[in-house]
This record gives sequence, structure tokens and C-alpha cells, in this order.
Amino acid sequence: MKILLISLLIISSILTSHSIFGQLPIANFTATPVSVCQGQPVTFTNTSSNNGGAAITQYAWDFGDGFSDVIPSPIHTYNTPGTYSVTLTVTNANGQADFELKTSYIIVKPAPTASFNVNGLGCTVPLTVSFSNTGSTGANYSYNWNFGNNQSSTSANPPSQTYSSAGTYNVTLTITNTTSQCTATITDPLVVSNFQAGMTLPSVACVDQQVDILDNSTAGANGWSWNITPSTGVYVNGTTNTSQNPSHFLPQEPIQFSLQRKIQIQVVLVAHLKQLLFNPHLLLLLQQHL
Repeated sequence: MKILLISLLIISSILTSHSIFGQLPIANFTATPVSVCQGQPVTFTNTSSNNGGAAITQYAWDFGDGFSDVIPSPIHTYNTPGTYSVTLTVTNANGQADFELKTSYIIVKPAPTASFNVNGLGCTVPLTVSFSNTGSTGANYSYNWNFGNNQSSTSANPPSQTYSSAGTYNVTLTITNTTSQCTATITDPLVVSNFQAGMTLPSVACVDQQVDILDNSTAGANGWSWNITPSTGVYVNGTTNTSQNPSHFLPQEPIQFSLQRKIQIQVVLVAHLKQLLFNPHLLLLLQQHL
């Protein structure tokens, strides 16, 4: 009789609890897609029900990879291949909770990595460069190159490409894992310029006279290295300057110098973009003042 009385009290307590707090919520959810490539987002949709009880006010997601969320329907990205179990716990306004565990629910397949190097960069056109794949390699990978110049290739390391016009070309490499069908794509801009170094300076000057040299290189240079050297080697070593438009004084006392003697001076301008211009045809007329 005592045991029966205790059982009746427990049942009465449960019925009283349900009458006060209402029904427990029922947790549930779906995900799309459930089989993804590494780095591909998964959309989780909450389908839980309050089951006639108080409104659900709290959501707690556990994605199985160490990450969680508290919004009703989150989007999550798995960055490591593997199989993951996902849990959703919901709590209603009365503090009643329920959870749904889906075991081995999300399958994450490995994705390739895409990267490449460009070799043979220059500053003038036509420009010929080569591309080398530094991403995933192996028998189960395929490659698709787009060089931005209406040319393409399916080789891991494609033939060299020639660009005949200055401009910016978007080079894209897509690598596909032919087993998992997962892909990775990278796009890098290739800037092809037609930079030309140049200078303007007088063809005749006098001893001890300042000679102004003007840079007339293609617009875009931001560094200059001048080397002004006597081609005959009969006096003073060459001088250097890093100004855009340098000035140079001719020597006052040329060694073994005759009146009106012409000496060829070689002027070298090294532009910042590594375009080198030699001008061996500048003649400076050195006049000794009597």
C-alpha cells in the first residue's frame, strides 16, 4: 500500500508539472548539403517544435568540429576533412529543453589547393612569361588554366605565354580532385607594362658648365639611378645620382685635354622597373677657357 501511494504521488507530480509548464519542446533540424568539399558552407535549418508548450527561446548548436552557434538556423563551414556529428539543443521559455543528435551527419571531403608562380616578368611588350603550378599535384588532379589573353591550357605546368599589349590580365587556375570532384580556384592579375626609360640632355656643353639631364621615361617610374661615365677614361671616375632630373658639372682640368676636343660621354639611366637604357651617342664639347 505504501509503494502504491508513492507511485501515485510521483504520477500526480508529473501531471501537475505538465499542467503548469506544458509540453516539452521537440528539437530537430536538417542540413544542406550533408556531403561537402572542404571549405564549402553548410546551411543548417531549425525544424524544432514547441510541441504545444511555451515558445522556444534558446538554441545551442554543436557542429562537432569544436565550433558552435546560438542562432536558430546557422551557416557553418568545415575546414578539415572528416565525418561530423551535429547536436541541436533547444530550450523554451519555461526552461524545458530537448536535444537532437545526428551521428556522422556531415561528410567533408578534402579539397585541392590552387596556387602558381609567374616567371620571366619584364617591363616591355611583347612579354613572354611562364607559369608553374605550386598547388596540388598527382594522378587524381586535373588542371584548367585561363591566361586572360584568349589562351588556355589543361597542363599542370603549361607552355609559356606571350602578351603583345600592355594591360592587366587575370590569370586563373582551377584544380579539380577527380575522385571527390572538389575544386579550388585562384585568380591573380598579371600587369603587363610597356615601360621605356629615356632622357633628354644637351649635346654640347663647356668646361665647368652645369649640364641638366631630364628624365623622359614612361610615366610610372618612381626610382632613378644615374651613372655618368667618361667613355674615354681620360679623367675622373664616373658619378652617380638618384634624382629624377640630375645636374652634372663637367671637370675644370681635363687631363691631356686639347682645345675643342670632343669626348664621348656615356650616360646610363636605370629606371626603378629595371629597364636599362644605354646612350653612348652623347657628345659633350669641352672648351678650355683661356
